[in-house]
Amino acid sequence: MKDSTTHYGLVSRFLHWLLALLIIAQFSLVFVFTWIAPEHGDEHHHHEHQAASLHETVMMLHKSVGVLILMFGLILIAWRLTQPKPSLQSDPAWQRMLARVVHVVIYMIVIAQPIFGILMVTSHGQSIPFFGLFSIPAFITLGEQVGATLGTAHAFTGWWLVLIALGVHIGGSLYHHFVRKDDVLKRMWRGRTDT
Repeated sequence: MKDSTTHYGLVSRFLHWLLALLIIAQFSLVFVFTWIAPEHGDEHHHHEHQAASLHETVMMLHKSVGVLILMFGLILIAWRLTQPKPSLQSDPAWQRMLARVVHVVIYMIVIAQPIFGILMVTSHGQSIPFFGLFSIPAFITLGEQVGATLGTAHAFTGWWLVLIALGVHIGGSLYHHFVRKDDVLKRMWRGRTDT
């Protein structure tokens, strides 16, 4: 269950891959609602209502998944802070430093990205739906100008920092697995590698 200096425990591995799936789902939803925005229906009027309805559903899912990412991201960070870190001593110092920086950036984005989104929505007085089960009420109203700034920050952290940070993270994992042929990727996938 717990981490050690040689492997990641079940909790860390579960939260890691759960967040990975949620982030993939989030980017998929962004791609979908980007291409089915209601204004695209102007070209085909008989599809306008369907596009608007689908856009509303996808946006609800996007906001709901964002809440899950924030929740499980906080849980993962709290858990990892209480656990020993598996060693990377076989790596050059610059690679260990890069790995630490990338992990910190990813954790910061996982928290900041949904917070920007939540504040952006609530700043306009709108609630946050959670899979149609209930809604988180707008707890703060910051005004349209601040909301627009938060929207820019939400988009920036989403499309640039996430892609860069995750790209380096995934690239580093594949480098360890296929080039160095060590157990860095294996210990996040299946935990202990000595059995």
